[in-house]
Amino acid sequence: MKKLICIALALIMFLSLAACGGKDPAGPAEPTAAPEKTAEPASTQDAQATENGGDTPRPFATQTPDRQAFDPETDADNRYTCTNIKLIETEGGFYWLTWSAAYFYLLYYDEGLDEVIPVCSKPECEHFKDGNLNEQNTKCDAYIYAAQYPSLYKGKMYYLFSYGAPNPNTNEQTLGNKLYRMDPDGTHKEFIKDVFPPGFDSGPQIIHRGVIYSFTHESRIVNGEAESRAMMLALPMDGDETSCRVLYEIDKSCWGGLRFVGDRCYFWLSYADGEYLEDEDGIPIVDHLIPGGVIGYWDSAEEKLEILFDGQFAQGDVNNLDEMWVTQDEAIYVTLSTGLARFENGEFTLTASFEDPEHEYCPPKISDGIVILREKTNGRYRPEEDPIWWIMDFDGNTLYKAPLPMGWIDEKGLDRREGSLAYLGGDANALYVDFTFRMMEDEYEYLVRYDLVDGELIPTFFGPLYAGPTEENW
Repeated sequence: MKKLICIALALIMFLSLAACGGKDPAGPAEPTAAPEKTAEPASTQDAQATENGGDTPRPFATQTPDRQAFDPETDADNRYTCTNIKLIETEGGFYWLTWSAAYFYLLYYDEGLDEVIPVCSKPECEHFKDGNLNEQNTKCDAYIYAAQYPSLYKGKMYYLFSYGAPNPNTNEQTLGNKLYRMDPDGTHKEFIKDVFPPGFDSGPQIIHRGVIYSFTHESRIVNGEAESRAMMLALPMDGDETSCRVLYEIDKSCWGGLRFVGDRCYFWLSYADGEYLEDEDGIPIVDHLIPGGVIGYWDSAEEKLEILFDGQFAQGDVNNLDEMWVTQDEAIYVTLSTGLARFENGEFTLTASFEDPEHEYCPPKISDGIVILREKTNGRYRPEEDPIWWIMDFDGNTLYKAPLPMGWIDEKGLDRREGSLAYLGGDANALYVDFTFRMMEDEYEYLVRYDLVDGELIPTFFGPLYAGPTEENW
């Protein structure tokens, strides 16, 4: 794989930067024709799990029951399954699908070249005019307009194009996605099949061991009443099945996410029962809300759904179930309002406390063996001074507790009041953080890797990427 990527991306550098077309209607370049297939609407787990009215579940891709170790060729990277930005690490660099306007493009950082480049090997291709990512060239191989989460799977890059065919499961009121694959250098784009969620929202798409998984949340007004539901969805990549199967569904307003170990897709949901109220100053009244959550998994090899926890928390107890991590030996950790807890046999046991009398923190983030708490500041993501970041391991040992090094923002002449950041993921060795700065009509994006060395965070910069104004946008 390393040789393939290095050869392909070396070719990109020699053959890029001239001119290969202007603006065209959005769409991948020169895909193969779609197979003739009419999707059958299906909105319930039973309907989607059976074929021809029988009782036998439709089999997913064949799995090996004893294949539990992480396989980078087929398995999702849990560090990035709950983020809006996507990284795919390889031996020689990483792929990057970004937060700002550049999310139309798949980029690659090559360690040997020390440069972020579009994943395109077309001769004389001007990927985006004058380096402006808003000047989109839909004929560029790197232009994929993905519905989040492209995946490097068995030597091919898979992604879901955002605008597909009319969705029969919503009476064609919305569009589904289209599954494509291509070589790691962006060549040989190939249409695989349509993907239709059972409702109006499809959520992020994550590929793991031959299955496309998704967590989706919908909120709609029906006959004057608010309706909400959350679903865990799955669709096998092989075969002509196009309607996603509903693995789990709950009629509540929830947030949640997915983690993967072996043939299992673990998921969690968090919710609060009770009517949302505000006081006379518009401040939410939360005393009467009762938080709850769901933890479970779907085993694709056994075609089995297992709910490990489904209940409410006592007021003043653990409060919200914010995020969850599952280790490779299937130990489950969750971040609660009071601290990090290990979940086992239906019980939550605290392993680390978040108590700090001097600082107030945003909801914690959890990644590979670490928990990250970011200090609340004046403004959601627009601090006037560097915020405290508290990083600890799963046993509660502090690895770092100090301001996040952000002096580089001033050194580069950026206005931190016009900046925002999004945490991607990482481990006890390094963290990835994405920064976006709006400067008048222009936008600049930096990906920063903070290496944790002897209790210090050492930044390395990738970018900036530039997204300037276009006639349509400004």
